[in-house]
This record gives sequence, structure tokens and C-alpha cells, in this order.
Amino acid sequence: MVAERAVALGFWPDGQAGAVVAGSGLKGVERGAVEDGSVLLELVKRVAEVAERSRERMNRLAEIDSASEDVLVAVVRALEEQLWMIRSQLPNGDRQ
Repeated sequence: MVAERAVALGFWPDGQAGAVVAGSGLKGVERGAVEDGSVLLELVKRVAEVAERSRERMNRLAEIDSASEDVLVAVVRALEEQLWMIRSQLPNGDRQ
């Protein structure tokens, strides 16, 4: 959906893993064994950060391009749903 909208606006996104990682601003995950609780907390943190970034961009698009804003509304909705599902797996209601 996002890539299709980008192409409609004349931007050709690079969806290769290296390009996505380079442009994300997120630090890499350390290699090796990780406890399941730590994985959940890291996922919550990362998905929440991406959702917030997407929401900020969605709000900026509101005045510029409503079709693109609609695409990001769907993206934010999906991210927030995933965030809710991941948080529900945290023990003792620990909601970061």
C-alpha cells in the first residue's frame, strides 16, 4: 500500500533489506541468545517507535495529500493493533 502510493507520487522505494535498515534509524539487535521477556520488551519499544513516526508523518500529510494520509491511517491502525497484541503477552501487565 505504501509503496504503491509512493510510486503514484513519482518516488520509487527501495524495499531491499539493506536499504530499509539504513533508512530506519533503528539500531541493530545484538546477536546471540535473548530471553523471551527481553524480546517482547524490545518489540514493544520498536513497534511503538515506528507507530509514532508513522503517526507524525500522517499528521503532516493531512494538509498536503489526503490520499497519502489515508494510507498512513491504515498503517498506524495496523501498527497499533500489533502493538496491543505484543503488549498483551507481557507478564503482570507490564506496559511500556
